[in-house]
Amino acid sequence: MPQPDDPVVVFRGTAWQAEQLRGLLENAGIESFLRDEVMGRIDAPALAAGAIGAVKVVVARDRVTQAKQLVEDFGGEEGVSGPALEPVPELPPPAPWVCVHCGEQVEGQFDVCWKCGAARGD
Repeated sequence: MPQPDDPVVVFRGTAWQAEQLRGLLENAGIESFLRDEVMGRIDAPALAAGAIGAVKVVVARDRVTQAKQLVEDFGGEEGVSGPALEPVPELPPPAPWVCVHCGEQVEGQFDVCWKCGAARGD
């Protein structure tokens, strides 16, 4: 038979999310700890919230009801999904320029002529 202090996983997510939730639980007087914390930090970008290897927040069985309410307020058992990130548009490379000292065409990302060392616009 389960004991009141048996640990129960109430949340799975990224290390950052788990730390945030653990702080909320502790502020509410609910003792909690993290499980699989090291694995969640090793390859965090590869782990989706709730995936195998995600960081888990664990509380005592007799505090599950209170903890689950905080978890729901936080974003649910599988972490906070949030809106998808939009890709950052890649800026076009700067236009090439011609050195006024030697006439050499220099690629736009450079501010100094590779041939004579003159600065752009000098």
